[in-house]
This record gives sequence, C-alpha cells and structure tokens, in this order.
Amino acid sequence: MTVQPAALVRGLARSLPPAVEIFEGSPVGRIRRLKSGFEVAAGSARLVCRRLFLAANGYTPGLGFLRHRASPRWSFGSLTRPLTAAEQRRLGGQTQWGVLACDPAGSTVRRTSDQRILIRNTFHYTPELGVSREVRDAARERHRTAFLARFPGLRDVPFEYTWSGLYGVSGNGQPFFGELGPNLFTAAVFNFAGLAMGTAAGRLLADLPLGMGSPLVEAARAPTQFRGTAAGGAPEPPGGRLAVSAEARFDQPPTAMARDRKGKQQ
Repeated sequence: MTVQPAALVRGLARSLPPAVEIFEGSPVGRIRRLKSGFEVAAGSARLVCRRLFLAANGYTPGLGFLRHRASPRWSFGSLTRPLTAAEQRRLGGQTQWGVLACDPAGSTVRRTSDQRILIRNTFHYTPELGVSREVRDAARERHRTAFLARFPGLRDVPFEYTWSGLYGVSGNGQPFFGELGPNLFTAAVFNFAGLAMGTAAGRLLADLPLGMGSPLVEAARAPTQFRGTAAGGAPEPPGGRLAVSAEARFDQPPTAMARDRKGKQQ
C-alpha cells in the first residue's frame, strides 16, 4: 500500500470532530510551565492549558524536552518530472513500484503513479529547525549520482523538486511514550517508523491520562517497548550529543561536510 503523507494529514484534519480546532500557521516557539498548567507561545498568540500532549517527534528537543536523548535527523528526497511516453518505454518494467533499503541510511527509490522517479537518501544532523540551501543542494547532488547509477538511460530527465524532512532518532532505537512530567504527555521519536508506530502510540497516549489501562498501554509503557528507561526515554548514548553528531556526519553528503569544514576555517 502506498500512502501520500500530505494527503493523509489533510484527510485526518478534515475528519476531526467539531470539538477539535486546528490552528495552522501558528508555530510553537516556547512551552512554559505554570502553577496550574502550561503556557504555549504560538506565533503572536499564547494558549494556556491544564494538560498538554506534545506530538512534535523530531522537533521535541527544540522545544526543551528529551534533550540529549533524542536526535533530530534530517533526510532528503528528490523527484523527477513525469517521464515521457518514450522514456517510460525505455525504462520498461512495472509502471509503479517502490524499493526500500534495509539500512535506513540507504536509498529509497520509487516509480510513482504519475510516472516520476523519487530518490530518498542522505542524513544530516543539526539542532536547528531547518537546513540551509547549501546542505539541501549537496543532498540533491548525491541524489543525482544515485539516480544516474540506477537509470543511466534517463540521464536527460531532471529533478523537479528537492526537499528535506525531519526524523526523530533515539540512542537505543526505541521511541518515547508516557508522562514527561505532571500533566505533560508525549509519544515521539519513532526512528524512521512514524506512520505505523506514531499512529498506534498516539491512540494509546490519549487513554493514558484517563486511567484507561489496557494490555496495549502497559506494553507501550514497558521498558523493552516504547520507554527504554523508567524515566520515560532511551538512555543517553555513550559520549552523549558529541557521539550522535559524529555518527550523523558520516551520513552527510561529502560535499556538505567539506563545505562545513571550509566554513569553520574562515
């Protein structure tokens, strides 16, 4: 089954009950604990609530939670223009397919229903809530190399789009589930499996503060499942943030790493 992520999010938003409001274009910049709850600064407004569910995945450390226990990791995708009829004949094979690497650091390659080729690979670590154009352009160069290695007969087909997306990664490969503090709940850091694990964890998280125990909730809270430690998160890796940063840099495009080094020498 193929899922279009943006269409899924829009469909979920349209299907919410009337009691639920969505505030778009209101990025959360700060969360502050009050005596009676929380204050959430979002754009030019603020929201005060007694109970808070945090569903920020890779953005969680940037909001002040799970720091040094969750690593934000950016990956990149590039998409060609639609193939012409002649290019489709030259490519041959099935008209729609997808191949995923066993190693998350490998490439994802897809032939889409509208006859485009998608390449996804490369990781980049930064604590910022975005990546520079230079890093994105370097990822695009790596995508181009991967594309030509797999499809030499399509070397005249250009990429139409290149973008980046944020993952959340933990030191022991386990997600986080449960209560970060009084009346503060989160399910986050799904280690490249957010569609499946995030959906299940979100459903269970809604039951947790209501005291609706179940075997599934208890399984999610078990140290060997979602939690990693009794404190609600995976243990910090040896070397902490330095180790995570060094590991991530091995997955960066070589050109981006060279530019980073050059920038530091200036």
